[in-house]
Amino acid sequence: MRKILTAFLMLGLTACPNGSEDGDERQIEPGQAPASSALAITADDRYLVIAAEDHNAVVVVERATLELVRSIPVSAGPSHVIIDDQDRAFVTTRFGHQLHVVDVTTGLEKGRLVVGAEPMGLTFIDEQTVAIALSGESAVAVVDAARMELQSKIQLPDADPRSVALDAQGRLLVAHMSSGHLSVLGTDLTVATSINLQTPVQSGPAVHPNHIRLLTLSLDGKEIITAHSQSNPQVVRAPLIPGLEFHGQPEDEGEGEGDFLENGMPGNEAESNCGYGGCPDELGAVVPTLTQVDLEEDTVVIPTKNQAQRNRDQEAGFVSESPTILNPSSGRFVLGSGEAIHNPLGTAIVDGGRALLVVNTGTQNAFIFRRLLDGSRDDIIATASVGHGPSGIALTADGQFAYVFNLFEGSITEIELPVVRENPEPAQDTLLAKTHSAQHQALSVAHSDDLQGQSKRIANSHTVTVLEEALPPDVAYGRILFHDATDARIATANAISCASCHPDGRTDNMTWQFSFGPRNTPQLGGGILDTAPFHWPGDVGSFDDLEHATVRAFMGGEGLGRDMGVVGSYMDAVPAAPSRKDAANRLSPAQARGKAIFESAATGCVSCHSGEDYTNHATLDIGSQAGPTDRLDFQVPVLHGLARSAPYMHDGSAETLEDLVLQWVKTDRMGQGSHLNDQELDDLIRFLESL
Repeated sequence: MRKILTAFLMLGLTACPNGSEDGDERQIEPGQAPASSALAITADDRYLVIAAEDHNAVVVVERATLELVRSIPVSAGPSHVIIDDQDRAFVTTRFGHQLHVVDVTTGLEKGRLVVGAEPMGLTFIDEQTVAIALSGESAVAVVDAARMELQSKIQLPDADPRSVALDAQGRLLVAHMSSGHLSVLGTDLTVATSINLQTPVQSGPAVHPNHIRLLTLSLDGKEIITAHSQSNPQVVRAPLIPGLEFHGQPEDEGEGEGDFLENGMPGNEAESNCGYGGCPDELGAVVPTLTQVDLEEDTVVIPTKNQAQRNRDQEAGFVSESPTILNPSSGRFVLGSGEAIHNPLGTAIVDGGRALLVVNTGTQNAFIFRRLLDGSRDDIIATASVGHGPSGIALTADGQFAYVFNLFEGSITEIELPVVRENPEPAQDTLLAKTHSAQHQALSVAHSDDLQGQSKRIANSHTVTVLEEALPPDVAYGRILFHDATDARIATANAISCASCHPDGRTDNMTWQFSFGPRNTPQLGGGILDTAPFHWPGDVGSFDDLEHATVRAFMGGEGLGRDMGVVGSYMDAVPAAPSRKDAANRLSPAQARGKAIFESAATGCVSCHSGEDYTNHATLDIGSQAGPTDRLDFQVPVLHGLARSAPYMHDGSAETLEDLVLQWVKTDRMGQGSHLNDQELDDLIRFLESL
């Protein structure tokens, strides 16, 4: 039951746990954990409380010993947990669609309530009111926790809300997983505005923020910070092995529709052929990012690199993007820590706001960054190893320790946090971002190219297994491989994982601009092994062939061999993204009418979308060619989780289900829908939303 792994390396001008870098005796100051996650800590720091998704339980662990105290059964898929001042844990269950309230000290359940489809992040609005992000309904549920009654549901402008937080103004902030937006609800709980979390790139196209899972408020509630990923969909990613988009195997150069020159499309030698990981002098397809929002002005704070650092990057051939884009190919990482970073879960604020702890799923580690980034290697204070599948972050009240719950191995990592040196007079070439709190003081940054003489103090970190594995061995191991960016068999340069484009085994809702044409990321939930052939062109005949056509061709991996089978086992076990129907456990009258229309011979939807997977596995030409260089025929896609996988069509040209039905069904280009009236079309859309 108890397995301990120890690893923590302090880098460069480091901080020490028991005093500042200058050697004084200043004690570490309190920090701030995410508003909610899969891990919480009681006010007295005695217990760690886990929303243990694999075990369908709320698990209580003694913090001092990291020993299991009790396990409290709840409905399927516990996701997020928060604790009130009475040591009651409020837990959402993403597949049980409920809010549970349990007593941490006694293990007794105090109440439960069905709140809506796939509830996840939650926060207290006041002493008896809880707000919950309903990922499957694009809504926020407001619950009277004293009476365990649903007060209201607020519809949101974007899909897949994952986390919520309450700012200093009493506004509710809601982060959307894939749209890259933050919805802001006023004190009257109506949608007031939406903030785009996009970070412009100075030397290339703007990247798209996604994978936004956790929100962390500053100590004064005037800023919010999230560590997440950003996609770079406009950079053409030619296959590392030519011809695979259309034929599944390399063709002789000069033959076949899918052939490519080394550098992309013929006549365009400037295009990248470095695959999803990107070349050393560019951004990869998916890059980690730290985003800070000024909640007084509702704008993203985007610092720029100091001139000295820009010059150094230019000399080294690195892209000069914003310091908040944590490009693993930049000098900050290559010449600084030497540690990989990919697919952040979220961040915690350390030592009164002087530093940030960023926990990363793809690289199973945590970075401590200085609060005010300038793009230099000295942004990095330290790194620590964590376990596979981090899903929760909690801090002790005094700010001395951080804890990470690692879902994929049922473990907890304890990290002793450093006291960070501060200097009110910053280095001359350090650019400061705008701040609104005395806690955010300038940090000293050194720019010496020789770190040999710098002191390296070691702080303590260890990982302890607290839960036995609950999944079948092949599914458990396949999940680890699916999320791992450090395995050379899967990808090169620690820069990409399967989960980079398929978070939670679903979809990133992105349309990627390849040299052969645009391709919308398909969702994978609901079972995949019996849905061959794969890819939009249907050019991959079996699941094992994906090793050649995706892992090696686009991700640059060496190949998983037999372990492709365990990845397939995990992917086949991923449930489809829940919808309102799953929470209600029935079809509404409109959905039932739409189902009859979908299945009718007059409409003909089931002539292609048939069976349990809603596909006949055919590759058809329905006139959906995206451009003159694109192919003509594409696979009939499965419809599991359809409501959660917008945009639609292989090229993402239908932004919503309404667009899909009106542009393709109503016009008889997909099925026969020209005879349907407005009410029937609406009913059909309501049924598609239930899939």
